Order: sequence, then structure tokens, then C-alpha cells
Amino acid sequence: MDPFDPVLASILEWIPIQPTTTGHIAGLPGVLGIKERKLSTGTLITGILTSAALSIIIKWWANYQDEIIGGLIGAALAVIGLFALVFLKLNLLAVSEGRKPDVMDAFVSGFAQGVSSIGFGGTGLSIALLTSSGVELKDSIVLSSITSIPVVLLTFNPSPSFPIQLIIGFILFKLMYGLKFRTTKIALALDLIILFNLNQIWHIHEKIEIYQRMEKEVVEWVRKYGGPGVFMAMIAQSVISPIPADAVLVAAGALGLSPLEVGIYGGLGIVMGSMVNYIVVRIFGKSLLD
Repeated sequence: MDPFDPVLASILEWIPIQPTTTGHIAGLPGVLGIKERKLSTGTLITGILTSAALSIIIKWWANYQDEIIGGLIGAALAVIGLFALVFLKLNLLAVSEGRKPDVMDAFVSGFAQGVSSIGFGGTGLSIALLTSSGVELKDSIVLSSITSIPVVLLTFNPSPSFPIQLIIGFILFKLMYGLKFRTTKIALALDLIILFNLNQIWHIHEKIEIYQRMEKEVVEWVRKYGGPGVFMAMIAQSVISPIPADAVLVAAGALGLSPLEVGIYGGLGIVMGSMVNYIVVRIFGKSLLD
């Protein structure tokens, strides 16, 4: 690894101008302010549980990590932060600037940290969202750092660079903790910085190529296995949304399968795939569906 990678990853955890899949441990030093800020127990527990639940789903269950998608998610959340900031300044939110965080704020912070497992600096994103809705900067820093704990634990991989990341994280924590600017000004700066991640949209063609290769493989199933191939392909397209059902059925017809065969195998595959989706959401709840 390039010796400067830990430095860059640590900075991007707090100031996420581009996506990265490392550096979460740099967000921990903010917990040093917990005694001073005196956040409520309910707020802390909500943030930690939300972050832990999302991290477990993304890292353990789905084992999903993608910097391109992570960057785009971060940019999308920054847009939401900007809207919240505008509403706050127009007095359209039932909150005021410089307020203490509540349970809903903890959920937002935990969400930002949890989805950062995909590949995006979580602490900076969390601070941006909290300050955009009026939460005082120091409280935002502390809450964001605390909700980073589950992500750190789930991504922990002993490395000689961890002490470097912690030191840099501590320096950034002290610098941001000492800022005297208005909360809304800091929120605006962070949201605009995170919006730079929209440049990841130019890399989305890589994802399209992956889906196209996946589609070709599915069509090959149909070509190689006939009716059973249609059955397997329809299960796959039900569970993996980028695979179009039409491509499978057209391929089946072009390869000489009769309408009856396509109807039986395709219908059974759709039913089986739908059952898989139902069972997954039934087990993991509506939040996964959303």
C-alpha cells in the first residue's frame, strides 16, 4: 500500500470529497468529547443500533462494497442536506439552529455511518447531515463519532496504518471541534464538498458493463439448458433487478422453446424468485425493502 493512502483515507473519513472504502477508524477520536456534550442515552443507543444494523446487513449479510455507488449515495444525501439547510434558513423546519440532537438525529447519523460501509467516508457525511438540520457542530461531531463505532468494529483489519489514521483523525477532530463558524455555514461547506462525488456518475458505465455481462451469462443458461435454463434465469432476474425478464423470454423464443415450455418454466421461475424475495424481506423487515 502507498504510505500516503492511510493519510488520504483518514482525511476523507472527515472531509469526504471522494469515496473511499477505508479510514473509518479515523472517525473514532470524536468520542473524546462525549463527557462534555452530555448527549442523552436514548440518542446514543439509537445511533449505535441503527449504524450496527445497517453495517451488519451491508458487510456481513450482503458483503457489498462499491466506491462508485458509495460516492453517488453520499452525493444524493448531500442534496438532501442542502434542502434541509434551505428549509432551516426559511424557518420551514420545526427546529432551530444550534440545537441538541434528538433520537431522529441519531437515526440519521447511524444511517450515514451504516451506509458508509458501501464505500464512503461516514463521519463527514454524518456531520454534514446533522448540521444541515441545525444540530450544533460539537454535538454533531461527537454523535457522528459514536455512531462510527459499529462500522469500525465490522471493518476492523489489524494494520500498521491504524495508529496513523487515529492520529490524523484526532487532529481533524480537534480542528473541527474548535471551529467558531455558524452551524449552517459549516453545513453548507460540507454539503458542497460532498457534492463533488457526483463525478462518480462518469464511472457508472462500469456498472452497466457488469450488468450487460450478467445478462449475456443468463442468456447462455437458456441456450445451454433449455427449459431448466429459463427457470434458473427467471429466478435470477426476479432476485437481481438489473437482469431484464424480457431478455430471458426473448432469448428462449429465439432458441426454439415452445410457448408452453416458456410459460411453464418461466412462470415457475418467476414464482420461485418472488418467494425468495418475500422470504428475505419477511426475515429482515420492511427497512430492507425500503
